[in-house]
Amino acid sequence: MKQLLAASVVMMVAGAQAATYDWNGNAGNGLWTDNKNWTVKDSTYTGPNEQKKNSCINDDCDQIVIDNGDTVNSGSYLSIDGSLEDSATPAMILDNGSKLIAKSIWIANGLGTKGQIGIRDGATLIVKEKLDVGNDGSGWVFVSDGNLIVKKYLGIGSGKYASGRMTVSGKSIVTVGKDMILSDSHSAKSQMTINDGRITVGGTVCLGGKYPAEEAP
Repeated sequence: MKQLLAASVVMMVAGAQAATYDWNGNAGNGLWTDNKNWTVKDSTYTGPNEQKKNSCINDDCDQIVIDNGDTVNSGSYLSIDGSLEDSATPAMILDNGSKLIAKSIWIANGLGTKGQIGIRDGATLIVKEKLDVGNDGSGWVFVSDGNLIVKKYLGIGSGKYASGRMTVSGKSIVTVGKDMILSDSHSAKSQMTINDGRITVGGTVCLGGKYPAEEAP
């Protein structure tokens, strides 16, 4: 097993958010796809999954907040292409000991998109297959006193036009079961910043390389 440590500061500025989907868990089943589990502001949709009529759940430039300590199962892929104002208001926030389980996640999948996930204050994100931070857009994940578990592959800056960043601070733990690849494409940009915490990679840490192809949603 390999452990990486480094230090610096990363900040990102992006555009404004649209609607807000706030997890309330009222259905009592932990299912992302049950609209009874969401409190919605400024949207005609009653849940974040209504915006795409396929297996992909896309927040479509909105903000999603899960902060009541529940465990949430997405049951599918997530594509986070939202925009945000600053690091305090990411497109998806996991906070206050909450947990989200997803199959695979693409952040900033589309060309020119921006997507961010904040994992804070004891929250946990579990990705069963692949977490792709910046596919053809600009993606960022920041973990602050939180936990990120990627059971297979973590890619930071994957596509030809991608920009991917990850920032780890506080008492955070990041675990990658197989490989972590930075700058999958020769023209992609990637940055890993570890202010504190620990990253453990079960396979290879590679600057420039390929992980198994999987079609993004």
